[in-house]
Amino acid sequence: QAPRQTLHVPIYRFASASATTPVTATLSDGRGNSQQVEIKPGPQTVDFAVPAVDRSTWLTVSLGAEGGTRTTAPVEMNYMRQWTVYVLPHSHHDLGYTDVQPHIVKKQMHNLDLALDQINQTKSYPPGARFIWNAEVSWSIDDYLTYQPEKAPRLIAAIKDGTIYPNGWYANELTGLCRPEELLHLAAFGLKLEEKTGVPIDSAMISDVPGLSWGCIQALNEAGIHYLSDGPNYFDRIGHTLVDTEDKPFYWLSTLGNNQVLVWTPWRGYALAPVIGPLRGATEQLISHLEKLQDNHYPYDMIYIRWDGFGDNAAPDENLAPFIKDWNQTHVSPKFIIAGTSTAFHALEDKYGKQLPKLQGEFTPYWEDGSGSSAHETALNREAAERLVQAETLYALLKPQQTPVDSFYAAWRDVIMYDEHTWGAWNSVSSPNNPGVKEQWKYKQAFAVNARQQASNLLQQATDNRTPDAPGQFDVFNTCNWTRSDLVTLSKTDSAKGDIVEDAAGNHIPSQRLNTGELVFLAKDIPPLAAKRFTVVAGTNSTDSSTLQADPLELANDWFTLKLDAKTGGITEWVNKNHPGNLIDN
Repeated sequence: QAPRQTLHVPIYRFASASATTPVTATLSDGRGNSQQVEIKPGPQTVDFAVPAVDRSTWLTVSLGAEGGTRTTAPVEMNYMRQWTVYVLPHSHHDLGYTDVQPHIVKKQMHNLDLALDQINQTKSYPPGARFIWNAEVSWSIDDYLTYQPEKAPRLIAAIKDGTIYPNGWYANELTGLCRPEELLHLAAFGLKLEEKTGVPIDSAMISDVPGLSWGCIQALNEAGIHYLSDGPNYFDRIGHTLVDTEDKPFYWLSTLGNNQVLVWTPWRGYALAPVIGPLRGATEQLISHLEKLQDNHYPYDMIYIRWDGFGDNAAPDENLAPFIKDWNQTHVSPKFIIAGTSTAFHALEDKYGKQLPKLQGEFTPYWEDGSGSSAHETALNREAAERLVQAETLYALLKPQQTPVDSFYAAWRDVIMYDEHTWGAWNSVSSPNNPGVKEQWKYKQAFAVNARQQASNLLQQATDNRTPDAPGQFDVFNTCNWTRSDLVTLSKTDSAKGDIVEDAAGNHIPSQRLNTGELVFLAKDIPPLAAKRFTVVAGTNSTDSSTLQADPLELANDWFTLKLDAKTGGITEWVNKNHPGNLIDN
């Protein structure tokens, strides 16, 4: 049978108020096609299946009951393109928010078990209807392999045969909080999983979070990831995110323009299922969306949708694959294909890659302001990330063969999980003293506290067992890849030998004993990724006489005067004595 297309025919049957019985009538399209319908009193819409058209066509549709009057009306039948809809099943990973974190970890591990069961149950289905599961982010796979090693072979086998698709990022991150190295570590577990399974991971998902740091593009490319499924929240503090990106795939160029990632935001972001309900009962909404895209000159014949179940951390939808099997057996378009992220993006790129737009710039994130509600812990986490970078560099310089890889991985994991997007419980604003709210915060807080402690330990261990040649000697390392000059502060204990600092050639280095007992000196021109040796020696450091005058609200010397406001602490006056006028614009 040739493909048929559905006309939605609006009908109003005029009848007396007491009339309730439907009448049988015949719809005809003027091309020899007819269909019997039951017409009730009042307004209604009847679906009339007629042969599909390859271009917009006017039909003369007629309706008449036996022995009654036949009514005719012209109807424009629009051409409907042959659509492919890729369906990406996944569960939105909220670590916390809806429940305490350990419960969520168990739930997401159980979701993987349920997905594996559905994969087995549907393996005899036709291609496109067989169940596939997208691990939205990879912390749940990491936990599954760590805490349930006896189940690992089944999961690894599913990854290898493509029915469990791991995406490359570890968590739904607030990328605006991340330093560049942290963005790189977001893909570290994915790279380990690639090595373990032999399966390349070239895509990532991020969900709920509106906006991303521009540095993500370079970091994704470094990990071999070229596709980003961006599924933001669809209503809550998202600015123009969906207006600008929904169903508008584009290549996002890196800051230098030499790398790119294909970014594609689906209809309603990550949370379509909770909005429209089970797909079996929501096809009219989906088809209406496709018609709208076509009317708005959407240039492609495919879309993809995220199918995250019915709520955050939801279980796989067990009715999805059976519905798609039934639908595809009776419909030419839209054709549904259950897929992994990479499959959908490859299909778009293979067919339309040359015509996809290229954009460059910052996609400013919106939700990072939440970190201000825990400024202390946020500072600890940022300090931890910085110390980890220093420790990694020192290990690479001093003892690369002894680098404690697992310890660094655990520390970076804590840094990443603190910057993960769940900030407080669902009721943390309305009920901040609720026991559940406080319990969730303890787990969240622990990520930052533990990360800082681990980073401090690793930094200390990186320089352990370095014995100076003589008392008072120490090395100043530059862990950056450019020459640096900066102040070095020694504790009172470490500088107890004296106030004078000498370099390796015996030259005196400018230094000053502070009223805290610490000794500060200027280390100049430390080469990149290298060190210089200095020695504290006995004696008192002589300093040039100074004309500096200081009181609580004013500093002055031969050149400048600086005054502060007693109430605000703001600078009210900054005068260069060689040039008249206040340099501060009041």
